[in-house]
Amino acid sequence: MAISEHKRGISSPQNSVSVIYFTNFLKNKVDKKRTFDELKDFATMMDIDQDGFIDVQDLNTVLGNLTNDRFYKNNGEALAISSGLSGFSET
Repeated sequence: MAISEHKRGISSPQNSVSVIYFTNFLKNKVDKKRTFDELKDFATMMDIDQDGFIDVQDLNTVLGNLTNDRFYKNNGEALAISSGLSGFSET
């Protein structure tokens, strides 16, 4: 029996995973010591377009700005309040 798209965290928009699914990935595979809530905050900040999903464009924007100090200033404040990241590079 195939795993449903909903259980995998994949839904429209296409080729994306839900913030919760990505949070579970971070918790299970990347950083088991942090709390789920901390990782959910990180995943939510990575959802650049704030559509509830993390897709390739979100990841490219985050990765493309790893060296941009403004991107992380004040513990990620720019990410937390962004709605399109004007002033940041969308690679």
